[in-house]
Amino acid sequence: DGCDEASNSLLSRYGQHILHAVRRRLHQRLRSKFDSIDFVQDVWASFFADVPQKCSFDRPESLVAYLTAMARNKVAE
Repeated sequence: DGCDEASNSLLSRYGQHILHAVRRRLHQRLRSKFDSIDFVQDVWASFFADVPQKCSFDRPESLVAYLTAMARNKVAE
């Protein structure tokens, strides 16, 4: 609902999972052309712009799976 403290908590808790997913997916040759952090920011921008109402993240692992899938898709795009 726009709470800065909650969003900062999400960023600090789950940001590394997204970064690892991006780096696993981004080919070594492309790493010099694209910054992994840009992909991470793109995932968060999409997540916060359209917070999934239909998804239930009953466990932290569920949210990690969702965010890493988003990261893989962003890199593939």
